[in-house]
Amino acid sequence: MKNNFKESIKNNIKTEVSESKEDLPEVTVAKDGKFKISKKKDEKSIKKTFNLYMNENLVKELDQICKKTGYSRNELINKMCDFCVNNIDFE
Repeated sequence: MKNNFKESIKNNIKTEVSESKEDLPEVTVAKDGKFKISKKKDEKSIKKTFNLYMNENLVKELDQICKKTGYSRNELINKMCDFCVNNIDFE
């Protein structure tokens, strides 16, 4: 994962809950292409389980983001993967 992408995620996590929380989408893309995520809303859906190995430092960074947003590590990774799949460009 490139450092600029990780920095973009870290710098753009919203830490304050908006008064109109229902009106905010959970994940948005800013005009500059940065990944923005609001605090967690309750949501249930069907999931599939599989193993994933990650660098220990990346896990620590994800855990810090989880503390700020209220998402579990699994939920945050799902949001990030969803964003990447929907915004990928192939060369």
